[in-house]
Amino acid sequence: MRNPIFFILFFLLLSTVSFSQNVGINADGSNPDPAAMLDIKSSDKGLLIPRVDFTALPVTPPAGLLVYVTTNGPDGDNAFYYYNGTQWTRFSTFAGLENFTESNYSYDSKTGVKLQADNIATNVDLVLQPKGSGALLARQPDGTYTGGNARGLMSVDLQLYANQPDMVASGNGSVISGGSLNKASGMSSTISGGYWNAATGLMSFIGAGGKNISSSDYSSVGGGYQNTASGNYSTVSGGYNSVAGNTYATVSGGYNNSATGISSTIL
Repeated sequence: MRNPIFFILFFLLLSTVSFSQNVGINADGSNPDPAAMLDIKSSDKGLLIPRVDFTALPVTPPAGLLVYVTTNGPDGDNAFYYYNGTQWTRFSTFAGLENFTESNYSYDSKTGVKLQADNIATNVDLVLQPKGSGALLARQPDGTYTGGNARGLMSVDLQLYANQPDMVASGNGSVISGGSLNKASGMSSTISGGYWNAATGLMSFIGAGGKNISSSDYSSVGGGYQNTASGNYSTVSGGYNSVAGNTYATVSGGYNNSATGISSTIL
């Protein structure tokens, strides 16, 4: 008579070898997929990932570790996080941009990427809304001239080129609508366009032109070249190399004009 213990040991050994290759967890007894180390199958149940307090996680976890953070998550709670070998990263809540169609295009030897609103409505607004006091930017700040320094709170900076890191909308509430090489460092200052302009005063304004300076509170330069509005509430409408250098001083235009008295005007 054959020893039954031998058969029991044989099947245990066979099972160990089989399960060392890959593991299947299911209710129908099917074999795991040979490409998977772990194959879980169910028609009415899911996989429950460990739910954790983020502060309880190890300081240096292995790359690829996956958890569901319920509290103290660095980018919000009740979300999946994975460790990429350097830092914890939260999974996006969706696989792609909803309500948009993404596509590439080529025209006249140029290639671009297009995001088009895709909604059941005929006419669809497009909103780009920063969170909290965040800024709206066309370049990512990096501390170099390529991306520039940090922008001001609730600022808008749409210029695409600068050669110094401080050529940005750094004032809180400041706006650079376009152009290049411009600097809006005053609070609520505005530069509409042009190049190498600097609006440094509170609520100062430069419309266009080049190398213009609006350096005092509520001062403005409409355009032209190398004009300066350095008095509070002063204005240079245009022209070349003109200065409105005192409170309420005004230069309408022309060449090499200088209004230096209080409320002085050069037409």
